[in-house]
Amino acid sequence: MAILRYPKNDLLTSGQDPFLDMLNWLGFLCAKEYLVGLLQRAHGLSLRDARKRAVLIIPHVRIAIGYIRQSLDGPSDIAFLPAYYAILNLMKVYVLLGPRHADLPKHRWHGATYDVHSKDSQSILTEVITLKKSGVFPLFYETITGNVLTTNEVRLQMKDVLPYLSGVSYEYALATGLPASLCYLKLDYVSKQNRTYPQITIGDPPGGRRIPKNQLKVLRDFRGQRDQPNVFLGTHITDPSKKDEETRAQLKLHLIYRYHPQSAYTPICSKKIEFPEELPIALTFFIWRPSCDTSPSFLVGFGSLNSGRCCLLHGFIRSMRSFSHSGLSCSNRMFS
Repeated sequence: MAILRYPKNDLLTSGQDPFLDMLNWLGFLCAKEYLVGLLQRAHGLSLRDARKRAVLIIPHVRIAIGYIRQSLDGPSDIAFLPAYYAILNLMKVYVLLGPRHADLPKHRWHGATYDVHSKDSQSILTEVITLKKSGVFPLFYETITGNVLTTNEVRLQMKDVLPYLSGVSYEYALATGLPASLCYLKLDYVSKQNRTYPQITIGDPPGGRRIPKNQLKVLRDFRGQRDQPNVFLGTHITDPSKKDEETRAQLKLHLIYRYHPQSAYTPICSKKIEFPEELPIALTFFIWRPSCDTSPSFLVGFGSLNSGRCCLLHGFIRSMRSFSHSGLSCSNRMFS
């Protein structure tokens, strides 16, 4: 059984071009009455608050759509520049949908820095992004994870970010010779002493190695099995009629990736920071943004990842669609 981050919305598909589908869906968020109804239904806002919030959200959606079209229609060498600003505006939409929405006017700047000339780097993997304690990135992170990003600042090398790009893991391996830091999740239920337990098995771990639980932050209440590598057992189910809900409560759902209809993946990470699917995408566009106009040679050798630009942008918008339609807490059924 595949675990879905947003069960009701992760399986929405049509026969149209997936990217154009996302753009068409974004356009719906510019319709005030539709957005007001969505805010009431999915996020529990009163009619009065929903109308106020919609007025703040719609301009960011319109700007994002404009930047996306500019990215698609313009030269590929500078396509990351408008694409990043589209993502920046969509991150603000996330924030406006969350509990820190009132703080956005005081955190309009990026919340991250990158000095393209700070060192003579010969590899994108050693370039450094500094995440600050204020700005859009920290608010965005807190909205998705429920955790404060940092009380000071966090320095990340791109080798800590690129392995989590969902949907372009093949291109990442082709460009670097390194495996992606993602693994497949398989959910089953087992019976022990007349009790039912959820069991997670890790599939396709990088290098086939054993993954310790502290690197699988998606597992909230699971424990490893000494005699079974990469198998983790959850807390027993107390009410069989609420098996789905009880299982979901034992997982950090924001750390479930979906880039295949029948699969769910999660990041493998030993750092304190968590990597929901949207964060590495946003950080990648952020660091490639200045490279478009200050250091074009920076992207040489990463043409395979550059070609995955639309896939990454599509993944971000897809996640935002599901987030906006599901709310911060989702108790829908979790299985496809």
